[in-house]
Amino acid sequence: MSSAPLVGLLVAMLVVAPAFGSVRLGSSAGETLIGTNKADQITGGGGNDTLKGLAGNDTYYFEDGWGSDTLEEKASYKVGGKKVSGGRDTLSFRGVTTGWVDVYLVPAWGSGYNLALGQHGEQIVLGASLVENAVGGPSGTVGDRLVGGGEANTLSSGGGSGDTLQDFGGWNDGAGGQPELPASSDTFRGAAANTGTVILQDWGGSADVLDFRPLASDEVYLDAVNCDDDPQRECLQVVTGTGDGQVAVVGQFGEFDTSTTESGQHGRIEILRFADGDIRMDGDVRVSAASATGSATGKPLTKRQQAEAKQAPALLEAALRELDDLPEPGALPRR
Repeated sequence: MSSAPLVGLLVAMLVVAPAFGSVRLGSSAGETLIGTNKADQITGGGGNDTLKGLAGNDTYYFEDGWGSDTLEEKASYKVGGKKVSGGRDTLSFRGVTTGWVDVYLVPAWGSGYNLALGQHGEQIVLGASLVENAVGGPSGTVGDRLVGGGEANTLSSGGGSGDTLQDFGGWNDGAGGQPELPASSDTFRGAAANTGTVILQDWGGSADVLDFRPLASDEVYLDAVNCDDDPQRECLQVVTGTGDGQVAVVGQFGEFDTSTTESGQHGRIEILRFADGDIRMDGDVRVSAASATGSATGKPLTKRQQAEAKQAPALLEAALRELDDLPEPGALPRR
């Protein structure tokens, strides 16, 4: 048999596969770990580390008690005499199991909005570094808060009890406020695994994606619900059925509280992504004046879904009380 097909397959794999770099594993001591100009995996471990991934799509892993780290990621690097992109980089807190994590990826507002904090005093100082993506931890008690800015961010819930995912791309609170941020199209992932309520709030963008994979569309159901004190049903509720799992997209169908008036929130989710395909919110979903609940495919609800629907509003109300306590970016929260 000719080896031509095999050669062609190997060439195709080399073309489409990411250029993997190296793995850097730290210890419990403070160290400086430097990656390559390819896609690196860097784990600092304990101690107060300095982490530098260089070019490429780097992923930084953190675990319980990671210390006080300084991370450097530039927008571009010079490689072989040519200027190349710094890549799209990720902070992953999948190893943090004993507390919450707060992540702010808004470098346009200064170093005070470009950092990560752990419940037990851990921190990551990003300075002016550009990091686009964050993955929360699996803690089942207190949820994480992941915040993006004017870049195209991917924010992934860690599968704990409940998390808050916010993207400020599109922020505009007028003269005297924070600098305006360009609207960005972002991706939100991981909520299918959460056992509590995930609050999602987006400020702008034309192609934002809420990814529920591996769930199929007939494994969830949707509702339009009221999240504030007026009669409008402005929030999208998606009940996943994983324990008490559900997602509330705040301001999907109208203004939530005064968020549009005060900070220019016009963001909504344009695409719900499932294992069996996408649902486009601008064409496949219609909200009537009367409240109606149904599965994403329009199929009758199962008995399990009907039971979950009865408890979902109370769980959502409790989660939204936590959102009301979140200060707006004029005063960065410190839990």
